[in-house]
Amino acid sequence: MHLLVSRKYRGSSKLDAAIQTGTVVCAGLVAGEALTGILLAVPIGLDVRLPIELIRSIALRDVLSVFVLFILAWATYRTIVKQAGR
Repeated sequence: MHLLVSRKYRGSSKLDAAIQTGTVVCAGLVAGEALTGILLAVPIGLDVRLPIELIRSIALRDVLSVFVLFILAWATYRTIVKQAGR
């Protein structure tokens, strides 16, 4: 992400703002992941079988996982660019 943002704002006064925004957004994602891990520890501690299969097809779950990963990366980039543009 840093490489893409640095290339977009190369030589611009908005580069520092974009990097700072990216740091804050990514720190929020890491904190959210940590909280999710803590919340998932509760059912594991109670011996609840995980994952709960909402989608039975393994191939479809794999495709959806990759799709969500790309959407998350795109949304992070768009957020950084939008906030740095202000």
